[in-house]
Amino acid sequence: MYIKGEGLPPLIFRIETIHMQLPEPIETERLILKTPTWADAPDIFRYASNPEVAHFLSWRAHKTVDDSYRFIAEVEKKMAEGSLIEFGIYPKELDHIIGTIGVMPHMPRVEIGYVIDKPYWGRGYVTEAMKAIIEFAWTLENIYRIEAKADEVNIGSWRVMEKCGLKRDAMLKSYIYDERNEVPVRNMVIYSMTKPYQKLTENE
Repeated sequence: MYIKGEGLPPLIFRIETIHMQLPEPIETERLILKTPTWADAPDIFRYASNPEVAHFLSWRAHKTVDDSYRFIAEVEKKMAEGSLIEFGIYPKELDHIIGTIGVMPHMPRVEIGYVIDKPYWGRGYVTEAMKAIIEFAWTLENIYRIEAKADEVNIGSWRVMEKCGLKRDAMLKSYIYDERNEVPVRNMVIYSMTKPYQKLTENE
């Protein structure tokens, strides 16, 4: 719950997640991946308010930092429900978040989605983060498929998927409607990787 003087904006009500088990931070060569916090909201707003960054995403560009606080509240809610595992992307040489990468479990599969601030496009950060998150996803119980989707013209995004070993499954025709585009009915590409089902023995 928002308490005056804590530094959170008015009208933002924090979801209490004291009993929520957060994933351990993941360290890669250049990154720390960990759950975003309320203190990250101003840095999230910096990239989430850029229409170019949000262009291919399901959410609209944030208009005020309150939108970024609401985003964190929604992340906390979904993580408490078990429908999302969200990691912030923090380069080791910086002191702030530059994007997020999330895992959405739908047993026996998970879907991965990501966003990163424009100044860090083309530096391999998302590829590095996604490779680590794929390893993490395979540790989840009863997961046999990892998938990700992207707009068919978002070449940078689906190239990340290919670099991480995902294979294109299909072109999803007329899959989403997005009025931000001149042609609002959009095609999506879907990529995935799988592992064979193995029944656990009584000793496992």
